[in-house]
Amino acid sequence: MFTKYKIKKTHLTVSEAAFICNVAAKTIYNWKNDGKLKATNLGNSIRGRLRIPIEEIERITGGKISITEEPNVDK
Repeated sequence: MFTKYKIKKTHLTVSEAAFICNVAAKTIYNWKNDGKLKATNLGNSIRGRLRIPIEEIERITGGKISITEEPNVDK
């Protein structure tokens, strides 16, 4: 028997961040390039995947964000 644990996300994808901020994904990239938003690039700089800390989105939106996921565990 498996126990399901909720995992608290610490970083968001560009799509998730754009949805929460109610802006286009391009805006998230522009904010990052302009230095208005701190983000981590996973992988190489050309095809890397950008991840944004939830704290940065909270700073921009001025609100507290709590996102949890339930892992996909089969019984």
